[in-house]
Amino acid sequence: MPAWTSLEKSAIMTLAGIALLMFFFPLLVIHAPIIGEQDVSGYDVFSKVREFSKQAEKHSGEPEKPEHPDNRKETPAPSEPAPPLSLRLAWLIPVNITLAFILSAIAGLAARMNKAIGVTPAYLGTTFSLAAILHIMIANSDFHSWMATSMKSSTSELADNPFAAIADQFGSMMANAFKITPGVGLYVLAACLGLIAVFAKSRVLMKFRLVKSEASQAASGGM
Repeated sequence: MPAWTSLEKSAIMTLAGIALLMFFFPLLVIHAPIIGEQDVSGYDVFSKVREFSKQAEKHSGEPEKPEHPDNRKETPAPSEPAPPLSLRLAWLIPVNITLAFILSAIAGLAARMNKAIGVTPAYLGTTFSLAAILHIMIANSDFHSWMATSMKSSTSELADNPFAAIADQFGSMMANAFKITPGVGLYVLAACLGLIAVFAKSRVLMKFRLVKSEASQAASGGM
């Protein structure tokens, strides 16, 4: 592979620098009732996702084990549906984000050192960042579906109660008020890594320089 041109090195290093700066920008946006909207940066993305997973596990509704052997024959109480797979694997979100930042740094260093290995980290970093975005969207959708199912199973016992409909509406409102969405920093991170992958693979900036130099030579020759 031909050596990186100065334009390519500058573009890739600039994009890698912007990608790394996204560590200080919102990567996740969590909107919870009462608390309001919280922007999660790279500093606390691990703790916030872990807290979100623990809250999901608390509401899993798993039946408690009997403490005495005499209670083993008793019929267990109906339990709420288990949390979906996307919520149980929520720890993958910060892992994918961290790997994307590491790979963006490797791509920038590779361009600075004039190494061709920057293509693979850029592709992998784009994949990890897009996987994090997709995982967040799926987890948000699954959380709402899971909460709606849990509310229905909880209010089914109150079918004869005149306030059952009000309780159902209130539970749906609270479930819809909780949202977890990708932040602007995560989108910019994925876009920068994608552009680095395109520039490193296609070498379009080198071709642009060649066309520009040929045009300047033709113009000087015409004079």
